[in-house]
Amino acid sequence: MPFTTKKIIADQVLFKIAGGYPSASFPIKDFDVIKAAEQKINADFKMTHFSQTLASGDTIPEHAMIATYENVAVTEYQSLRSIATLPVMPISLPRNMGIFEIFDPSFPNNLFIPLLPQQEILLRSQPLINDLLSQIGYTPSGNKVIFSKNLLLLNGSINTTVTMRLLVMDFSTYGDDDALNLPPDYESKLIEYLVGIFAPIQQGEKDIDVYTAPVNSKQ
Repeated sequence: MPFTTKKIIADQVLFKIAGGYPSASFPIKDFDVIKAAEQKINADFKMTHFSQTLASGDTIPEHAMIATYENVAVTEYQSLRSIATLPVMPISLPRNMGIFEIFDPSFPNNLFIPLLPQQEILLRSQPLINDLLSQIGYTPSGNKVIFSKNLLLLNGSINTTVTMRLLVMDFSTYGDDDALNLPPDYESKLIEYLVGIFAPIQQGEKDIDVYTAPVNSKQ
């Protein structure tokens, strides 16, 4: 599976700005790009710190953060239900608590109900509550979540995306060569943004060089 790192991102950004491999005197350095990338990731996914002790006595990792992923696509699954792919893999925790919240973006206060596979099987045998009292549940399955209802056709409306809030590690704790836990289509957008941020700085350096560079004159 393809992966990226802070170093790979910084190298691609610098290569694009410099028009090739940058020299040692290039004014923009790896650490400049990496720091800007961390800030952009935190802003895009609305990263917030999270700290909590579980009922089992287990603790959430120290650098855990809640990341918000919007516009996660939903497709039909077995006609009466629907399914979505997790944008990234969350921290592995008991009872799938790494999937912190899922909801319809139109109703952010009406959270979907997390179910364990055993709970879903049990509910099917209980006619009075098997529809979760008209609420929507979801069951994690690998890198997917399966919803108890077809969100594409719910109450006469069409819901093709959901918002997911997942527990992930703080990106500032990743080493420069660690594989980053980012959505597959995010890297190119991040690189484009970073090039746009740093390209004017490089252009400014070139403008200064025009005036400070020696001029050859004919004798």
